Amino acid sequence: EDGRRAKEWCRGTEVEKLICRDELEAELNVFYDDVAFPFLRSISLEGTFEDLQYSYSLVSSRAFHVDSYHGIAMVPIADAFNHTEENHVHFESDYHVCPTCGSFDECEHDGEDRPSNLTASTDRVVISRSTIGDDDMGDMVTNSDVFPGDEVFNSYDSSLSNAQLLCQYGFLLEGNSNDIITWSLADLWGILGRPKGLTTQAIHACSQVITDQSLSLAYDSSEESKGEATLLLLAVNAEGLISSDLLAFLVVKNLVTQHPSLEDDILDEWLVTSSNEVARSLEQLADESDAEMGGQSVDPSMAVNSGTNTRIISDICFDVATLCKKRIEGI
Repeated sequence: EDGRRAKEWCRGTEVEKLICRDELEAELNVFYDDVAFPFLRSISLEGTFEDLQYSYSLVSSRAFHVDSYHGIAMVPIADAFNHTEENHVHFESDYHVCPTCGSFDECEHDGEDRPSNLTASTDRVVISRSTIGDDDMGDMVTNSDVFPGDEVFNSYDSSLSNAQLLCQYGFLLEGNSNDIITWSLADLWGILGRPKGLTTQAIHACSQVITDQSLSLAYDSSEESKGEATLLLLAVNAEGLISSDLLAFLVVKNLVTQHPSLEDDILDEWLVTSSNEVARSLEQLADESDAEMGGQSVDPSMAVNSGTNTRIISDICFDVATLCKKRIEGI
């Protein structure tokens, strides 16, 4: 009953997308049937699939990536700290130990290829501690002042959105700067349509044009696409900025809608040129709006004077409003 109600609350949110994408329950079923159940039976113990789910939730919400030997492991006391974006402490360990025996010092496995003791960092583990002779030790180290009476916070991962925090750890932050609303290409095609010429190749090309313009109304999608060059990030972030990929989609969609008769052999080049012009017009409009809000007069010679670009921008605004409305209706 609790699971059913939770799914109802998550309907139409980023949490629902994460749950459906990960297909975790199916993977756990396979693990239970192939590994957990046979092992428990071999030592004359019983354990249901529900027991495995409960155990998995305890470990996955508390474990640390300790080192190349232990991998993911429970670290008592270190898991007692709550999470915040501005944390006081972090976990440190010598990550590059022997993956076979766990030794930090020379060992019989040194002939095998393994990294040297380089200093590196992630959100959950920082490799900087000097050798202290105990291969199974880790430290919680302060990175800011802690005063008497203050709660001491760790950071589980400084890039996690509320949807990710809820799925992985079971809580939310108020005003999370990493929050984001995303759409898939299929979502956008279903809501806004897919005119001829609206291809992923055209979107990528126009997204690069928009990124190069450094628009104040958009942010660089590549910063959050985890290095996946072919991945489109179609999103609006916590500041209300549109990703360059989503803006490129909307620009291309409205350009090809208004010019349906363009020949394929000139379409891509024309889209890049036209996207550049629309991007400049968008930035001019943003500057005009900032000037008016600041009580400054707008130079008429600098105003957007292209009727086509004005229409494109108007249609883009309408499309964004439509996307947001559909998302709200789906919750």
